[in-house]
Amino acid sequence: MDDEKNLTDAVETALGFRKSDGMEAFIDGHRIGFTRFSNGRITQNVSRSKFIMTVKTWFGAREGLCRTTDFSRASLEAAVRTAEEIARNSGENLEFAPPVRPCAVPNVESYFESTARTGPKERASMAGRMLARCSGSGLSCAGLLGNGTLFRVFGNSEGHSAYHRGSWARMTCTVLTGNSSGWKRATAENISDIDPDGVFESALSTAEKSRDPADIEPGKYTVVLGSPAVSEMLAFLFWCWDAKSAHEGRSFMSGKVGSAIAAPCISISSVPGHPKAPGFPFQQDGLPQARVDWIRNGRAVNLTRDRFWAGKLGLTPTGQPSNWIMDGTDATVDELVAGISRGILVSRFWYVRYVDQIELLLTGMTRDGTFLIEDGRIMCGVKNMRWNDSIPSILNRVEAVGTPVREGESMDTVVPPLVVRDFNFTSKTLF
Repeated sequence: MDDEKNLTDAVETALGFRKSDGMEAFIDGHRIGFTRFSNGRITQNVSRSKFIMTVKTWFGAREGLCRTTDFSRASLEAAVRTAEEIARNSGENLEFAPPVRPCAVPNVESYFESTARTGPKERASMAGRMLARCSGSGLSCAGLLGNGTLFRVFGNSEGHSAYHRGSWARMTCTVLTGNSSGWKRATAENISDIDPDGVFESALSTAEKSRDPADIEPGKYTVVLGSPAVSEMLAFLFWCWDAKSAHEGRSFMSGKVGSAIAAPCISISSVPGHPKAPGFPFQQDGLPQARVDWIRNGRAVNLTRDRFWAGKLGLTPTGQPSNWIMDGTDATVDELVAGISRGILVSRFWYVRYVDQIELLLTGMTRDGTFLIEDGRIMCGVKNMRWNDSIPSILNRVEAVGTPVREGESMDTVVPPLVVRDFNFTSKTLF
């Protein structure tokens, strides 16, 4: 199947049915497969292929939208007619933005045929290598390996068009002893860059070091936050990073653009085509992605803004970025630990939730490797603890940053581990 020709033909066919003042068609598609394993065996293998076209039409500022998964001519025409009927019967969109005119879109190379062709047999072989390591050892492991291809296709009545194809692969592994656990995730566009043995060894090392965890009192500690913990925290920050909510007074960021909101060592940007996390080259409305600085040397310099809010503010639109990149240093986690007289190493967070979304106050748990630090050395594992703290306060208390690592589940990030003083642990657990 020639995906590019078939998908671009579907967009052009839909546009050919237009009777409205304007129209755009966007296809979001993927083919993915997952293999899960636990309890010494592979437990599940699933695959899915899904392609959805979104048709948006408008008469003046009255808009209509329809989606379809059937790309036959009859279905595409029906979708366009439905969207036009909705538009005719809708009120004016007070935040209407004119369509994107023809322009250059960044070329993001993120497709690997080897990743696209990897199937359940190859995934089972990779997972089997980790399961074999646990056999007869008194250990157990669980996790998943997934891979797939992603597609985006866009066209509008102004003559602007764009196409992107990418691939991805991800492996996670949790190793369990009788009273401890370790976890590791690896993500790449080229599945050959994922090393199952390395993933397992990292998870195993954490689990072994945290055996027989000690019980310590909650309170405020200097912490080293591993890059998975930093990535999850940033997801909760950037879900609230839009210009509209800030300018309407519904966000922590209201009135803070241009102000210091983090320690001077914190700089975060979005970079299309970044070598560690390429992202997508264009938005669903065809807007090309561009490099954007969000926080520079601790100061907030930009918020995400669609084309309407960008025009309202007299600024360039950013759209919704597909990656978040935090600057770092060459320091390893061990080197960060070496600079702490007494503190805690947090490998990752679990079950993080908002307590106060406007103040960006979060609560969550530590998981899969929490350690006591004394005199610059890891002394022992400690039982997990609950924490409550606000993201802006955490970022203002950062004292050192390490080497950035690719992370991310709900969003693609490249982030370093952080040293944070006075991190607030509120209670302890039994495990």
